[in-house]
Amino acid sequence: DPRQFVGRSPEQVAEFLDYADQRANRQPVPFMPVLLTAAAHTGARLSELCRSRVEDWHFDRGEVVLREKKKSQKGETLRAVDLSPRLAERMQRWLRDEHP
Repeated sequence: DPRQFVGRSPEQVAEFLDYADQRANRQPVPFMPVLLTAAAHTGARLSELCRSRVEDWHFDRGEVVLREKKKSQKGETLRAVDLSPRLAERMQRWLRDEHP
């Protein structure tokens, strides 16, 4: 389920993500609907999502490993975040059908 957004219900967030998905082929950045879904469903920062690698997505374990830089000046720190069913499905579809 989407993380709590101030002033937005989970239903409103889902509606927004559905709208972004429907318009994906019109986006200047085709990855935008996937990025929005990941942000909404993990609470991750844009920088964490942009640093993620294909091997960080563990669909079999239901988690994604996010790479943070802000907690350590020496390098990355890692944190695992649970994947919602919607995010897992959307990311798997992106990696299978759309990822360059």
